[in-house]
Amino acid sequence: MTRLVKLTNSTSVLVINPKRRLSPERAGKGTIACLFLCLLFLAGSFSAALFPSPAAADTRCPASHIDQQARVKSVHDGDTLTLKNGDKIRLIGINAPEVARKSRPAEAFGNAARDYLRQRLPRGAAIELQFGAEKKDRYGRTLAHVFLPGGENIQAALLLQGLASTLAIPPNTALASCYRRIEQQARCDGAGLWSDRQAITESDQLTAGSSGFQRIKGRVERVEKNRQGVWLHLAGDVTVGIRPDNLALFYTDALLSLQGKTLLVRGWLNKSRYSRFYIRVRHPLAIERLDNGDC
Repeated sequence: MTRLVKLTNSTSVLVINPKRRLSPERAGKGTIACLFLCLLFLAGSFSAALFPSPAAADTRCPASHIDQQARVKSVHDGDTLTLKNGDKIRLIGINAPEVARKSRPAEAFGNAARDYLRQRLPRGAAIELQFGAEKKDRYGRTLAHVFLPGGENIQAALLLQGLASTLAIPPNTALASCYRRIEQQARCDGAGLWSDRQAITESDQLTAGSSGFQRIKGRVERVEKNRQGVWLHLAGDVTVGIRPDNLALFYTDALLSLQGKTLLVRGWLNKSRYSRFYIRVRHPLAIERLDNGDC
Protein backbone atom coordinates (compact mmCIF):
# COMPACT_ATOMS: atom_id res chain seq x y z
CA MET A 1 0.00 0.00 0.00
CA THR A 2 1.23 3.51 -0.80
CA ARG A 3 0.82 5.98 1.98
CA LEU A 4 -0.68 9.11 0.51
CA VAL A 5 -0.25 11.29 3.56
CA LYS A 6 2.59 11.37 6.13
CA LEU A 7 2.13 12.89 9.54
CA THR A 8 5.05 14.84 11.00
CA ASN A 9 5.39 15.72 14.67
CA SER A 10 6.84 19.00 15.89
CA THR A 11 8.48 19.56 19.28
CA SER A 12 9.10 22.74 21.28
CA VAL A 13 12.63 23.48 22.53
CA LEU A 14 13.95 25.93 25.10
CA VAL A 15 16.63 28.26 23.66
CA ILE A 16 18.88 30.50 25.75
CA ASN A 17 19.64 33.85 24.14
CA PRO A 18 23.41 33.74 23.34
CA LYS A 19 23.74 37.53 23.54
CA ARG A 20 22.89 37.65 27.22
CA ARG A 21 25.95 37.17 29.48
CA LEU A 22 25.56 35.96 33.06
CA SER A 23 27.88 36.23 36.02
CA PRO A 24 29.56 32.94 37.04
CA GLU A 25 27.36 32.75 40.16
CA ARG A 26 24.14 33.37 38.26
CA ALA A 27 25.31 31.13 35.45
CA GLY A 28 25.80 28.28 37.93
CA LYS A 29 22.35 28.81 39.41
CA GLY A 30 20.88 29.10 35.93
CA THR A 31 22.49 25.87 34.86
CA ILE A 32 21.10 24.01 37.87
CA ALA A 33 17.66 25.52 37.30
CA CYS A 34 17.80 24.63 33.64
CA LEU A 35 18.81 21.05 34.40
CA PHE A 36 15.99 20.79 36.95
CA LEU A 37 13.44 22.07 34.42
CA CYS A 38 14.76 19.71 31.75
CA LEU A 39 14.42 16.75 34.14
CA LEU A 40 10.85 17.79 34.92
CA PHE A 41 10.12 18.11 31.19
CA LEU A 42 11.58 14.68 30.44
CA ALA A 43 9.70 13.11 33.34
CA GLY A 44 6.47 14.65 32.15
CA SER A 45 7.10 13.51 28.59
CA PHE A 46 7.88 9.96 29.78
CA SER A 47 4.74 9.88 31.89
CA ALA A 48 2.64 11.23 29.01
CA ALA A 49 4.05 8.59 26.68
CA LEU A 50 3.15 5.80 29.09
CA PHE A 51 -0.22 7.22 30.11
CA PRO A 52 -1.66 9.38 27.29
CA SER A 53 -4.43 11.62 28.50
CA PRO A 54 -8.00 10.95 27.33
CA ALA A 55 -8.13 14.46 25.93
CA ALA A 56 -5.28 13.64 23.53
CA ALA A 57 -7.07 10.55 22.30
CA ASP A 58 -10.37 12.39 21.96
CA THR A 59 -9.19 15.07 19.56
CA ARG A 60 -8.19 13.01 16.52
CA CYS A 61 -9.46 14.57 13.29
CA PRO A 62 -10.76 17.78 14.90
CA ALA A 63 -13.46 20.00 13.46
CA SER A 64 -12.41 23.11 11.57
CA HIS A 65 -15.71 24.72 12.59
CA ILE A 66 -19.14 23.79 13.92
CA ASP A 67 -22.22 24.45 11.78
CA GLN A 68 -24.93 23.21 14.12
CA GLN A 69 -25.50 21.97 17.65
CA ALA A 70 -28.20 19.35 18.02
CA ARG A 71 -29.56 16.47 20.09
CA VAL A 72 -29.93 12.85 19.07
CA LYS A 73 -33.31 11.22 18.74
CA SER A 74 -32.23 7.76 17.57
CA VAL A 75 -29.46 5.76 15.89
CA HIS A 76 -30.42 3.66 12.89
CA ASP A 77 -27.12 1.90 12.16
CA GLY A 78 -23.38 2.46 12.44
CA ASP A 79 -23.32 5.52 10.19
CA THR A 80 -26.85 6.97 10.28
CA LEU A 81 -28.80 8.76 13.02
CA THR A 82 -31.84 10.98 13.44
CA LEU A 83 -31.92 14.30 15.29
CA LYS A 84 -34.69 15.44 17.60
CA ASN A 85 -35.80 17.91 14.92
CA GLY A 86 -36.33 14.99 12.53
CA ASP A 87 -33.26 15.52 10.32
CA LYS A 88 -31.46 12.36 9.26
CA ILE A 89 -27.66 12.51 9.46
CA ARG A 90 -25.32 10.37 7.36
CA LEU A 91 -21.81 10.35 8.83
CA ILE A 92 -19.30 11.62 6.24
CA GLY A 93 -16.13 9.75 5.41
CA ILE A 94 -16.97 6.28 6.70
CA ASN A 95 -19.08 3.28 5.82
CA ALA A 96 -20.26 0.96 8.59
CA PRO A 97 -21.34 -2.65 7.98
CA GLU A 98 -25.06 -3.02 7.27
CA VAL A 99 -27.59 -4.17 9.85
CA ALA A 100 -30.30 -6.67 8.89
CA ARG A 101 -32.82 -5.28 6.41
CA LYS A 102 -35.90 -7.07 5.10
CA SER A 103 -34.66 -10.45 3.86
CA ARG A 104 -30.95 -9.53 4.06
CA PRO A 105 -29.05 -10.62 7.17
CA ALA A 106 -26.77 -8.23 9.03
CA GLU A 107 -23.21 -7.98 7.78
CA ALA A 108 -20.38 -8.95 10.12
CA PHE A 109 -20.01 -6.26 12.83
CA GLY A 110 -23.10 -4.42 11.55
CA ASN A 111 -24.97 -4.83 14.82
CA ALA A 112 -21.81 -4.10 16.80
CA ALA A 113 -21.32 -0.80 14.95
CA ARG A 114 -24.95 0.21 15.56
CA ASP A 115 -24.79 -0.74 19.24
CA TYR A 116 -21.52 1.14 19.74
CA LEU A 117 -22.99 4.27 18.17
CA ARG A 118 -26.12 3.95 20.33
CA GLN A 119 -23.94 3.64 23.41
CA ARG A 120 -21.91 6.74 22.47
CA LEU A 121 -24.96 8.72 21.31
CA PRO A 122 -27.95 7.79 23.49
CA ARG A 123 -31.30 9.49 23.07
CA GLY A 124 -31.00 13.18 23.96
CA ALA A 125 -27.20 13.27 23.62
CA ALA A 126 -25.77 16.65 22.64
CA ILE A 127 -23.68 16.64 19.46
CA GLU A 128 -22.05 19.16 17.14
CA LEU A 129 -22.10 18.95 13.36
CA GLN A 130 -19.69 20.06 10.67
CA PHE A 131 -21.50 19.83 7.34
CA GLY A 132 -19.89 18.56 4.18
CA ALA A 133 -19.19 20.80 1.21
CA GLU A 134 -22.08 18.90 -0.35
CA LYS A 135 -24.67 19.02 2.41
CA LYS A 136 -27.27 16.50 1.20
CA ASP A 137 -27.11 13.06 -0.38
CA ARG A 138 -29.56 11.71 -2.94
CA TYR A 139 -31.77 10.37 -0.15
CA GLY A 140 -32.14 13.81 1.43
CA ARG A 141 -29.95 13.00 4.42
CA THR A 142 -27.65 15.67 5.84
CA LEU A 143 -23.98 14.79 5.35
CA ALA A 144 -21.89 15.74 8.37
CA HIS A 145 -18.94 15.01 10.62
CA VAL A 146 -20.28 14.38 14.12
CA PHE A 147 -18.51 15.55 17.29
CA LEU A 148 -19.18 15.37 20.99
CA PRO A 149 -19.16 18.71 22.86
CA GLY A 150 -15.62 17.99 24.12
CA GLY A 151 -14.35 17.72 20.54
CA GLU A 152 -14.24 13.94 20.06
CA ASN A 153 -14.85 12.91 16.46
CA ILE A 154 -17.42 10.08 16.34
CA GLN A 155 -16.31 8.88 12.90
CA ALA A 156 -12.75 8.57 14.20
CA ALA A 157 -13.99 6.61 17.24
CA LEU A 158 -15.84 4.12 15.02
CA LEU A 159 -12.80 3.70 12.77
CA LEU A 160 -10.49 3.15 15.73
CA GLN A 161 -12.76 0.38 17.03
CA GLY A 162 -12.74 -1.28 13.62
CA LEU A 163 -16.49 -0.76 13.30
CA ALA A 164 -16.32 1.16 10.03
CA SER A 165 -14.01 1.66 7.06
CA THR A 166 -13.14 4.86 5.26
CA LEU A 167 -15.14 6.19 2.34
CA ALA A 168 -13.89 9.24 0.41
CA ILE A 169 -16.41 10.83 -1.94
CA PRO A 170 -15.68 14.31 -3.35
CA PRO A 171 -16.30 17.04 -2.48
CA ASN A 172 -16.72 15.82 1.13
CA THR A 173 -13.10 14.85 1.75
CA ALA A 174 -12.01 17.43 4.35
CA LEU A 175 -10.93 14.80 6.92
CA ALA A 176 -10.41 11.86 4.56
CA SER A 177 -6.64 11.55 5.05
CA CYS A 178 -6.97 11.74 8.83
CA TYR A 179 -9.66 9.06 8.80
CA ARG A 180 -7.44 6.83 6.66
CA ARG A 181 -4.58 7.03 9.16
CA ILE A 182 -6.91 5.93 11.96
CA GLU A 183 -8.32 3.09 9.87
CA GLN A 184 -4.75 1.97 9.15
CA GLN A 185 -4.07 1.74 12.88
CA ALA A 186 -7.22 -0.37 13.38
CA ARG A 187 -6.24 -2.64 10.49
CA CYS A 188 -2.75 -3.18 11.88
CA ASP A 189 -4.27 -3.93 15.30
CA GLY A 190 -6.83 -6.35 13.83
CA ALA A 191 -9.63 -4.41 15.52
CA GLY A 192 -13.29 -5.15 14.86
CA LEU A 193 -14.13 -6.00 11.27
CA TRP A 194 -10.41 -6.21 10.42
CA SER A 195 -10.23 -9.39 12.53
CA ASP A 196 -12.59 -11.04 10.03
CA ARG A 197 -11.04 -12.68 6.98
CA GLN A 198 -14.11 -11.67 5.00
CA ALA A 199 -13.43 -7.97 5.55
CA ILE A 200 -11.53 -8.02 2.25
CA THR A 201 -12.66 -10.14 -0.70
CA GLU A 202 -10.35 -11.41 -3.44
CA SER A 203 -11.54 -10.08 -6.79
CA ASP A 204 -11.59 -13.56 -8.33
CA GLN A 205 -13.64 -14.90 -5.40
CA LEU A 206 -16.68 -12.68 -5.99
CA THR A 207 -19.88 -14.59 -6.66
CA ALA A 208 -23.07 -13.83 -8.56
CA GLY A 209 -24.65 -12.79 -5.27
CA SER A 210 -21.91 -10.31 -4.35
CA SER A 211 -23.25 -6.76 -4.08
CA GLY A 212 -23.19 -3.55 -2.07
CA PHE A 213 -20.17 -1.84 -0.56
CA GLN A 214 -17.07 -3.99 -0.92
CA ARG A 215 -13.37 -3.94 -0.11
CA ILE A 216 -11.77 -5.91 -2.93
CA LYS A 217 -8.21 -7.12 -3.30
CA GLY A 218 -6.98 -8.00 -6.77
CA ARG A 219 -4.11 -7.96 -9.22
CA VAL A 220 -4.31 -5.47 -12.08
CA GLU A 221 -4.19 -7.50 -15.29
CA ARG A 222 -4.71 -4.62 -17.71
CA VAL A 223 -4.94 -0.81 -17.67
CA GLU A 224 -6.91 1.08 -20.31
CA LYS A 225 -7.33 4.78 -21.01
CA ASN A 226 -9.90 6.30 -23.35
CA ARG A 227 -12.30 9.24 -23.60
CA GLN A 228 -14.51 7.68 -20.92
CA GLY A 229 -11.72 7.56 -18.32
CA VAL A 230 -9.10 5.17 -16.95
CA TRP A 231 -10.02 1.52 -16.39
CA LEU A 232 -8.21 -0.95 -14.16
CA HIS A 233 -9.10 -4.53 -15.02
CA LEU A 234 -8.59 -6.82 -12.03
CA ALA A 235 -8.38 -10.60 -11.89
CA GLY A 236 -11.82 -12.19 -11.92
CA ASP A 237 -13.17 -9.82 -14.59
CA VAL A 238 -13.65 -6.88 -12.22
CA THR A 239 -13.30 -3.37 -13.66
CA VAL A 240 -12.39 -0.31 -11.61
CA GLY A 241 -13.32 2.91 -13.38
CA ILE A 242 -12.18 6.48 -12.86
CA ARG A 243 -14.33 8.83 -14.92
CA PRO A 244 -13.08 12.09 -16.49
CA ASP A 245 -14.85 14.28 -13.91
CA ASN A 246 -12.74 12.68 -11.13
CA LEU A 247 -9.44 12.19 -13.00
CA ALA A 248 -8.13 15.61 -11.96
CA LEU A 249 -7.74 14.24 -8.42
CA PHE A 250 -5.42 11.46 -9.63
CA TYR A 251 -1.96 11.28 -11.17
CA THR A 252 -2.85 9.63 -14.47
CA ASP A 253 0.69 8.33 -15.02
CA ALA A 254 0.53 6.60 -11.63
CA LEU A 255 -2.74 4.91 -12.61
CA LEU A 256 -1.27 3.76 -15.92
CA SER A 257 1.70 2.21 -14.07
CA LEU A 258 -0.48 -0.08 -11.93
CA GLN A 259 -0.51 -3.06 -14.29
CA GLY A 260 0.74 -6.12 -12.42
CA LYS A 261 0.26 -4.47 -9.02
CA THR A 262 -1.99 -5.77 -6.25
CA LEU A 263 -4.61 -3.28 -5.09
CA LEU A 264 -7.21 -2.87 -2.39
CA VAL A 265 -10.19 -1.06 -3.90
CA ARG A 266 -13.29 0.04 -2.02
CA GLY A 267 -16.66 1.07 -3.36
CA TRP A 268 -20.07 -0.17 -4.44
CA LEU A 269 -20.11 -3.26 -6.59
CA ASN A 270 -22.25 -3.11 -9.74
CA LYS A 271 -23.01 -5.52 -12.56
CA SER A 272 -21.70 -4.42 -15.94
CA ARG A 273 -22.28 -5.38 -19.55
CA TYR A 274 -18.56 -4.99 -20.23
CA SER A 275 -17.26 -7.07 -17.32
CA ARG A 276 -18.61 -9.28 -14.57
CA PHE A 277 -18.42 -6.49 -11.95
CA TYR A 278 -17.73 -2.77 -11.97
CA ILE A 279 -16.67 -0.35 -9.22
CA ARG A 280 -16.58 3.37 -9.81
CA VAL A 281 -13.81 5.16 -7.88
CA ARG A 282 -14.02 8.91 -7.27
CA HIS A 283 -11.03 9.63 -5.01
CA PRO A 284 -7.41 8.37 -4.75
CA LEU A 285 -7.97 7.14 -1.19
CA ALA A 286 -10.31 4.47 -2.60
CA ILE A 287 -7.31 2.71 -4.17
CA GLU A 288 -4.34 1.31 -2.22
CA ARG A 289 -1.33 -0.63 -3.35
CA LEU A 290 -0.74 -3.69 -1.18
CA ASP A 291 2.68 -4.76 -2.39
CA ASN A 292 4.75 -2.60 -0.04
CA GLY A 293 4.59 -4.84 3.03
CA ASP A 294 2.24 -2.63 5.07
CA CYS A 295 -0.71 -4.11 6.94
